[in-house]
Amino acid sequence: MAHYEEEEEIKRLGETIDRINELNEKTSDLIEDAKSYAPDAADVADDKLENAREKLDTAKEKLGNTWEILHDFKERARLAAEIYDEAQMSGNPQMDAKVEKARYTAERTKAKLEASIMKTLSSLDKAKNASEKANSRANIAAIKSNAAESREKGKKVRINFTLPDDMKQSWKGLADDLNISISQMIRTAMDSFEKNIDNLGELGELGDFHIEKKKKKKGKFNDLEQRIERWGDKLEKKFEQKYEKSGQEGVKFSEENKEKLKKRLTGFIKINQNIPVDKFAQILNCSIAQAENLIYELAAEGIEGFMEKGVFRYESSTEEVISELFKILDREE
Repeated sequence: MAHYEEEEEIKRLGETIDRINELNEKTSDLIEDAKSYAPDAADVADDKLENAREKLDTAKEKLGNTWEILHDFKERARLAAEIYDEAQMSGNPQMDAKVEKARYTAERTKAKLEASIMKTLSSLDKAKNASEKANSRANIAAIKSNAAESREKGKKVRINFTLPDDMKQSWKGLADDLNISISQMIRTAMDSFEKNIDNLGELGELGDFHIEKKKKKKGKFNDLEQRIERWGDKLEKKFEQKYEKSGQEGVKFSEENKEKLKKRLTGFIKINQNIPVDKFAQILNCSIAQAENLIYELAAEGIEGFMEKGVFRYESSTEEVISELFKILDREE
């Protein structure tokens, strides 16, 4: 059976169509996931995906026509070979015209086949570009959706309460020493308090279920004030370790540190022309998750781009990215 290079080329075009199909399916999944929290961005990506699918359908149609031309060419080439062999065996000079006609017809069909392959290839390039653009938009929608979801889940309940003047001054002094806000200090203190309490169920009984009766009956909470005082000492040590020694739980945003940080970030972004999340986290002295959250905030502020293998590849201008990032950092207190 004759082997034709054109047939191998057509098979490769078919494999390309399969890969573009897979990309479109992944894009569709991203869009579907983004619809709840970023419907507008998802709609834009969906329009791009619809366009990509139309272009791919056109390429598929051209590929089908190319297969038909290939079969026609193979048949004409077979007939030309048979006529040539017959002419060689007969030795009849009159067969030469018949051989030439068959050869000419086969060559014309081959030229038609090669032209069809080029048209299919061009059509596939357009379909591939459209699919990649749709996927990029879907990734942007996903980033915006993640940012919106993080904001939604990260909403905090504000609780107002009053403190005696002496306690207010004491708490303010401790917060200043630790270089954090009072609210941040209280949140961390309560987190540690919940982790260290012996029995949270019994803690609830202190208020609503007759604390005095429990104290008399079990003697469980007779030393409550002393225990809370000990917890306070532990908490203060934890604060010092967290914010003064290790420095790994978050970024200190004092004015002096912030200006140095901005200079490092400016050089980092301009040199890379994208934002590798791991290196971004190292510069900020924070976790990967915290660095990703900052990128989500960038997307929510209108910075276009997409995540790819741990790298945020922005499509907005570098100056715009740096400007929006600094605005976010300035809000961090």
